[in-house]
Amino acid sequence: MKIGAIVKEYRQRKKLTMEEFANKIGKSKGYISMLEKGENPQTHKPIAPTFETLKEIAKAMDLDINALIQQLDGEQIFETTPARYDWDNEERNLRNWGTFDHEGNFSPSVFDEEIFSDIKNTLSDIQEITFTKGDIEAFYSSCVIDGTTIKDRKTLIKYLQKTVEDYDALLNSISDQDKPPMNSGLLSILVKNRNNYKYYLEKLEA
Repeated sequence: MKIGAIVKEYRQRKKLTMEEFANKIGKSKGYISMLEKGENPQTHKPIAPTFETLKEIAKAMDLDINALIQQLDGEQIFETTPARYDWDNEERNLRNWGTFDHEGNFSPSVFDEEIFSDIKNTLSDIQEITFTKGDIEAFYSSCVIDGTTIKDRKTLIKYLQKTVEDYDALLNSISDQDKPPMNSGLLSILVKNRNNYKYYLEKLEA
C-alpha cells in the first residue's frame, strides 16, 4: 500500500476527518488530501513525504516507524532532498523577539503558536517556492501586528496581492523630483521587496 491509502484507511476506521488527522501530524488538511490522492492536483506530481512526516504519521497512528514502513509497497516515493526550512530555528528566532524601552530594558513579545503553526503548514505545503527567513519574519509580523491571516495558499495569495498593491502605491507616491537613483538606499530596497513579492504571487497564481 502507499502511505496515502494507509492514512485514509486509518482515518475512516477511527472516524477522523482530514483536518483532525492533519492536526495530529502538524500538517494542513490540504496536505492530507493530496497525500491520500497521491498527487498535487495543480502540478499532477506525486506527493513524496519526508521521513520526518512518516515518523509523525506513525506516531499519530500509535505505530513504530518500522511497522509503518513495512506496510508500504515498493512504488512509494519519498522526499530525500534536505529540508527547505529549519522550523525549530525559525521558532527560536521569533520567540526571541521583543522591544527595548527608553532605559534599555528588554521586554519579550508573546509568541503566537497558532499563527506560527498556520504559517509553517502553509509554506511547507507550497512546493514551487522556498521562502526566505526574512519572508517568514514578515509574514509572522504582519499576522501578529496587522491581524493578517495566513493559514493556506488562498490567504497567502491574498496577502501577497495586498502587499504588492501597497508597494506600488508607495512607489507611485514618490514624486519624480524626490526619487533618488534606483540603485540607492530606500528606493532600491522598496523596489527589490516589491519585485520579490510580485514573483511569489505570479508563481502561486500560475
